[in-house]
Amino acid sequence: MAIIKGTKGGETPALVVERKVFRRDLDPHVMEIARSSGIAYRHDNQNTERASQGIDIDNPLLDVIQAIKANTDIDIALKVLKLGFVSRVIQLTAGVPSQIIAKSKFPRGYIIINPAETTGFASTVTPFPSLLRAPATYNSAAFNVSGVDTARFFLDVTVLAAGGTLVVNAQTQDPLTLGWATSQTDIFSGSVAVATSPYYASIGPLGVDRQLRLQAVVGVNNVTFSVSGLFKSAVLTPTGSTIYIGDSNVTTLIGYPILAGQRESFWLWDNVELFAISPSEPVVLKIFQLQ
Repeated sequence: MAIIKGTKGGETPALVVERKVFRRDLDPHVMEIARSSGIAYRHDNQNTERASQGIDIDNPLLDVIQAIKANTDIDIALKVLKLGFVSRVIQLTAGVPSQIIAKSKFPRGYIIINPAETTGFASTVTPFPSLLRAPATYNSAAFNVSGVDTARFFLDVTVLAAGGTLVVNAQTQDPLTLGWATSQTDIFSGSVAVATSPYYASIGPLGVDRQLRLQAVVGVNNVTFSVSGLFKSAVLTPTGSTIYIGDSNVTTLIGYPILAGQRESFWLWDNVELFAISPSEPVVLKIFQLQ
């Protein structure tokens, strides 16, 4: 603690650093705060040991260095979780006054996680509607798949004339010549029998470039069939509510935001209360208390 002391005869005041010394007979709560905050608890034995190691026990910077070390240890504990922790969940109700989420009797670190669901883009397409098709080669419309990661298709065969065959290929477009190349042949593996359930094929990312189409080759006799598809994006977007934390008066305007899918680490001083509010939807908040 820095104290300004006056001097005689108009001399310049001196800045003197005094060190707090905590005795064993002090309140245990005070002792715990002293240890947690980095303030040295010194007694004769400690001073004797330090003196034997060549440490200047009268150096006013000794307490400062110890406090820095303690704070560094705290920072490491928050980042690498080298200490144990206790986890719990708190249900935040949307649009209601703030709810208390943490109250620490002693200084302690907390990790707060705002979970989120992840959703991706998905769209349905119909390369071939259900029709009777005579033996020939049929090309579907082209589909822009620039933002698509994978494609899955469903084949329904409702009428199969005697000897009729069907092969469905996946094709991708050459961006230079605009011609079509077959990326996967017979994606349904020759499945052409009439079935009550559709046949399924996942072509993954192979052939899902910029433009994609299907090619159906009907042979020998007529086949009535349809092919539908599902395109799924490569980007997953977290969905959920942003929460806001602060004191008991926290609002969405003045609170510290934690977005859906994010986590934050905090070091709370003794007897500090932390509140949270969810403005739009219920949130199951996860709290990890470092020990």
